[in-house]
Amino acid sequence: MKSMQLRDGDVVLSANRRANFVYGKDKLLQDLQLWLLEPVGTGYVTKRFGSLLDSLIGSNSPQQQVAQIVTEVQRVLALYQRWQIERMRQSKEMVGDMRYWHSTEVLNLVEDIETDVFGNRVQLRVKIRTFSNDSLTLPLVLDGSGLQVRGA
Repeated sequence: MKSMQLRDGDVVLSANRRANFVYGKDKLLQDLQLWLLEPVGTGYVTKRFGSLLDSLIGSNSPQQQVAQIVTEVQRVLALYQRWQIERMRQSKEMVGDMRYWHSTEVLNLVEDIETDVFGNRVQLRVKIRTFSNDSLTLPLVLDGSGLQVRGA
């Protein structure tokens, strides 16, 4: 599968003004970023889709919220994984196989979520493994200015 490449919410265009696409590991990381950055209730037809991370930003005591943040990241990634499984099942039923899916873009497991707290800033490193056994890290930062995905 492929997705249009996005940067700061905009489609990335090539030199000839055509949309760039992401595949494999890059697609998986971009998908996870979007799932984590989308606040619950902002979708027109998907009111229950999204993350509650935006509601955990700006706390006076982020140390106390680390468990909530980690739990929310785990919840969103589990939803994404179930969504992928359902989409693969549908693909197999409709097409007869899963030719459009590549093992590098399928979330196999969340290995670890490491956290560091610096004042009112929480940094997370979400370590995941794909079906192709690639280990990937998705860095997240929550602070007073919002939620950012860094360096992915």
